Amino acid sequence: MLLKSMYPLFVLVALISSCDHASSPADSAAKDSVTIVAAAPVVTPAKDSISYEMGNRLKLSGDLDGDHIIDTIYESYISQKTGRETFKYVYGAHMDVDMVEEAINANLPVSRIYTTIANVDTLSLTDHSDHTGIYMLENLGDLNEDGGDEIGYVIDLAGHSNLNEYTIITLTKEKKWKKLLAFHIHESESLDKENLFDGKSLIKKTAPYTFRYKCYEAAAFEERTFVIDSTK
Repeated sequence: MLLKSMYPLFVLVALISSCDHASSPADSAAKDSVTIVAAAPVVTPAKDSISYEMGNRLKLSGDLDGDHIIDTIYESYISQKTGRETFKYVYGAHMDVDMVEEAINANLPVSRIYTTIANVDTLSLTDHSDHTGIYMLENLGDLNEDGGDEIGYVIDLAGHSNLNEYTIITLTKEKKWKKLLAFHIHESESLDKENLFDGKSLIKKTAPYTFRYKCYEAAAFEERTFVIDSTK
């Protein structure tokens, strides 16, 4: 669970975009535009004195398909039991971390994103139930020279481990989501300002089709280069 002891709204600190591509009308209008969408209030059943909080849903703007029109990505967090938006957090005076994780798992949650672009399918980001939604959603700018912005995200895991994953996705010309790269991060330290490029992001574009990224492998931080295959 990312930054387990901190209130979820702290997510705004980490949601800063870093990219080096040329500016466009879409860039100037919406790059780095991240907002929090308020969800339903806390529901507290009297029978067990346990509170279920819907939490917030992230929203991110950018030009995803390179048409110079601002698009919006929305977070969705649903229960497979109901197919509807569901609670992210569980509170109880006598509940420990394991009990909270068990309650979340039992609800069978799925994190998804959907966009304002026509004919783009909703994308499920994880099929593991031990999570509480998207922790980080980031506009990375145009990494693969297709005119559209790429997106980075981190899922908020509910377990004890500090090992997590940062994933980069892109929207293809066929309006399909495609994963470019996924790498390990340390939940408690990777997003500290001193571990980010220019204090902003784990990703930094250095040349066409090329970017640097900071990962966490074998209990150590590493800086690596990734070159996108422009033929695919």
